[in-house]
Amino acid sequence: MRDGKYEDVPVCRKAFIHGTTKRRIEHIVMSLKLEGQAPTDGRGKHKNRPHKLSEAKVAAVKNHIASFKGRNAHYSLQKTSKIFLPEELNVKKMHLMYMEKNPGLAVSYESYRSNFVKNFNISFGYPRINTCSFCDETKAKISALEADLTKGL
Repeated sequence: MRDGKYEDVPVCRKAFIHGTTKRRIEHIVMSLKLEGQAPTDGRGKHKNRPHKLSEAKVAAVKNHIASFKGRNAHYSLQKTSKIFLPEELNVKKMHLMYMEKNPGLAVSYESYRSNFVKNFNISFGYPRINTCSFCDETKAKISALEADLTKGL
């Protein structure tokens, strides 16, 4: 390019072809002659995606996952935005709940799990490293009292 204008520069085809097939070079030359520009790469640009989830299904999955209310970490609130759901819950159970609630918007388990992993920062169980001894002791006392009450009734 000189002075803002493109210039034809002769190039030896044999040197240019190294590692490139003759057919590909001919295709590029024909495209340059007919259209004035090199062909664009069309890989992955088609709209034929028969298994792609519809926007309605993606939104339904996101709404379902977001509907679960979890707890935040005890001490590291500023360090992480991770939410902790009850330990008896897991992604498989959440997927089954979704399927029961939305039979018309069926989604495979793998699609549900993929959406869960990519869009949410959620773990299951109690964040053990983020507890203080007072909270652990209080929780143990409450559990013991609840057990005593259920045995006494």
